[in-house]
Amino acid sequence: MLRYVLLWAAFVVLFVGAIWTLELLEGNKITTTEYYGLRNLGGSFIYYFFLAAVFVYPIALMPLAFILNRLVRYWWLRVPLYAGIGAFAGLRIFRMLYNDSFVAQYELRTGSAVIAFGLLGLLYGALDLLIARQGTRPA
Repeated sequence: MLRYVLLWAAFVVLFVGAIWTLELLEGNKITTTEYYGLRNLGGSFIYYFFLAAVFVYPIALMPLAFILNRLVRYWWLRVPLYAGIGAFAGLRIFRMLYNDSFVAQYELRTGSAVIAFGLLGLLYGALDLLIARQGTRPA
């Protein structure tokens, strides 16, 4: 169980970092006051996503990680799977943050979200592997 608590903390930090990266790369292009991003909300924008990450992980991602660790035995398959899930989530978050008019008007690129959240998944998978190996190592 300690493994998943450590992964929870790591996920929160990685998620906030991915949101911040996406906002710096794409959200800062939006200059209208219609969009409440980092430029308009400041640190509150990051705080909202910090809270979201804290609450979403135990509800959705901890059970998913537990299931993946039980069903997918090979780390070389599990780590890219986390990266793919992260990239897919990045697309969904991109669509949630930036509506189609912002994407067209400010030429926002979904590739930034795919890369940022794909890296989140990759790092999360690597940390999962590292923590699992540390737990099985004899003292």
